[in-house]
Amino acid sequence: MRAFKRRLRDNSRSQVISSRGLTVRPVEDDARALQIIGYGNGLPAAAPTHWSFAQLCSLASPGNSPASYFRDVSMPAPMIADCLNYNLRFTRGVEDVGILLTEDGPVSELRAVNGPNYGRVWDADIVDLLVERFGDGINGQWRVPGEFGHRVTVTNDNTTLYASDRDMFVFLADEENRIELPGRRAGRSGSFARGFFVWNSEVGKTTLGAGFFLFDYVCCNRIIWGADQYTEVRIRHTKGAPDRVARRSDARAAGILAGERQAGGPGDRRRAQQARRSQPRPVPRQPLRQAHGGADQGHP
Repeated sequence: MRAFKRRLRDNSRSQVISSRGLTVRPVEDDARALQIIGYGNGLPAAAPTHWSFAQLCSLASPGNSPASYFRDVSMPAPMIADCLNYNLRFTRGVEDVGILLTEDGPVSELRAVNGPNYGRVWDADIVDLLVERFGDGINGQWRVPGEFGHRVTVTNDNTTLYASDRDMFVFLADEENRIELPGRRAGRSGSFARGFFVWNSEVGKTTLGAGFFLFDYVCCNRIIWGADQYTEVRIRHTKGAPDRVARRSDARAAGILAGERQAGGPGDRRRAQQARRSQPRPVPRQPLRQAHGGADQGHP
């Protein structure tokens, strides 16, 4: 995951251009493939990703050229190019847009079409900070959770470290330094493990965020059981977001990048006591659903 995200960052560049400087054209030997070329701005021909194609359609005209319609009706690439080019020039006004181009292979990729002030926080930078703080997720105190509290060998089938062309998602847990709580359930003592989520998108799919919680265990299907006291912080990708994260000066960024607590400390014990007195609050599953959004590359 770290190597993949670093490679994307190191081979990517962003640029602010005029919306009139984008042209869509079909690929001659593929009836379903498109290329985006620049006009007067030095951009090479690039294949849109599944995500950036939807962003481009929204930029051209949200009501007149929805990406879902083009995909559902299997419209040929030349017709899609004509529709988008017309809307870019005659339906939408002239404005600056920020594009993210990745040259990592024989074909360049257009990975994002955002606003000119989009505050990009690289996935690779977040992964680097997590590795620096918590380790590789396989060894050490914070790891990919086991199954029913038992440590397992981490594989592609049971990992909770996810990375795609559009986002990243990490779920790590400390299941060994559990918080003992007398009278937790039915008059018997019990214990909580601690876990956290971190997610980000460098192309505009979601915010930078983190969620912290207590839980019983994680099963083989990666479902979190007995989760409670879920707290969450988010940072929107505004213009100043990269500086806030880099300097760790923003309180929300500090919560994301320094969320580790001393096992069994006063804060965790207080949260455990609250969990015993309150009704269970399940961990929201939206971040987990977002982590599994695969996409075809270079095709709308």
